[in-house]
Amino acid sequence: MRFQFFRVVVVGLASLALGACGGGGGGHSTPLTAASITIVSGNNQTAMAGSALPAALGVSVKDSSGRALAGASVSWTVGAGGGSVTPATSTTDSGGLATTNWTLGGALGANQVTATVAGITPVTFDAMAVAGATASVTVTSPSLSPHEGDTVQLTAIAKDTYGNTLLGKVTAWISSRPEVAPVSPTGLLQTWGTGPVDVTASIDGVKGSVTLALTPILVSVSVGDKEVVIDGTTERCEELDV
Repeated sequence: MRFQFFRVVVVGLASLALGACGGGGGGHSTPLTAASITIVSGNNQTAMAGSALPAALGVSVKDSSGRALAGASVSWTVGAGGGSVTPATSTTDSGGLATTNWTLGGALGANQVTATVAGITPVTFDAMAVAGATASVTVTSPSLSPHEGDTVQLTAIAKDTYGNTLLGKVTAWISSRPEVAPVSPTGLLQTWGTGPVDVTASIDGVKGSVTLALTPILVSVSVGDKEVVIDGTTERCEELDV
């Protein structure tokens, strides 16, 4: 009797153990699913337009119990601002973490990347693209053939590699003929003579220039049947038949 009772107790305990572990042939484990995704690194960075951000973007994925979820697929999508991410899809590690590297677009301003895991609300990373170093300088003039005695305001425009205009830059101006066409530190050109002159603007060591043809002033005066043309450059008068 005592032996039979002991055997019944052992069999009962074994059955309970199998049921708890999913044994006995009828049990199965339920796959864990993602319940949340949160940003852990790389948000709100600032860098030059077209450059890679110094810190990788990182997210944490967890299940409904708040435990790190390994093996979850995270898709990274570029939004505002353009640019690129590498890789575009990554898988969470044993700690539930996934990362990617972000290169900003060439335009200035806000950039965004979205991290998505199927079935749950995605998260969005923000970054700000600022102007890069001076790559080109363009000098413009309201006239390429100003007359002798004119005052001409020249303009120098600096841009970075992606064509973004750079504001607030210090400009150094140089005239190839300062005795005839001096230029001020603000780009104001005086034309005291005639002929070609090159004016160069230098910003951050990058130069740009414009060539102007200074034009003499010709004044025509009709006197009876004659027309007198006064050349302001040579102080020469010439009579023309009219």
